[in-house]
Amino acid sequence: MVAYRIELPPWWKIHNVFHVSQLKKYSADREDDARNQPSRSQLELTKTKEKVAEAILNHRVTRIAKREHTEYLVKWKGCSSEENTWERVMNLKAFLPLVKAYHASHAPRTLLSQVGENIKGRPHTRTP
Repeated sequence: MVAYRIELPPWWKIHNVFHVSQLKKYSADREDDARNQPSRSQLELTKTKEKVAEAILNHRVTRIAKREHTEYLVKWKGCSSEENTWERVMNLKAFLPLVKAYHASHAPRTLLSQVGENIKGRPHTRTP
């Protein structure tokens, strides 16, 4: 997952979905008997496995605050299709070759029969 839905108190009037870059591991306060003050325990930092994009499956344009944003449906390596996520291109900087390959394979193609069908006038001929 790249984003998590957080259970928040009902009186908090904010959106409850956060990108992982905005989250950190919870560490409960505990009493420091020597000073009679709460202190925070040390965080245990563990390296999490980075997800690797396997393929770009689709794209869409969304409008947020009157601005258009392109999002890509990403298939993550080693994950089921239920774990596919819509990601903004800014979150896919490490996978730009996949984004470019997606666009190259989905570029509009012109049929040979359509070439020149909207051209008006006479064909140009070269005189000797």
